[in-house]
Amino acid sequence: MMSQISTTAHRCCSTEKQRLVSELRACDFCSDNYKDHHDCYRRAAKESVRHALNCLIA
Repeated sequence: MMSQISTTAHRCCSTEKQRLVSELRACDFCSDNYKDHHDCYRRAAKESVRHALNCLIA
């Protein structure tokens, strides 16, 4: 399956992974309690999925 993904989509997904890691690190440092931490991770994950799907569609 990996051979069917274009190089542009692969590059886009790699960039998205780096963005997600940065977002999760920000969640680790900015959260005061577990609920905020969990909500931040959930928001970052949902946004990342949306970006990744757009990468694969394009």
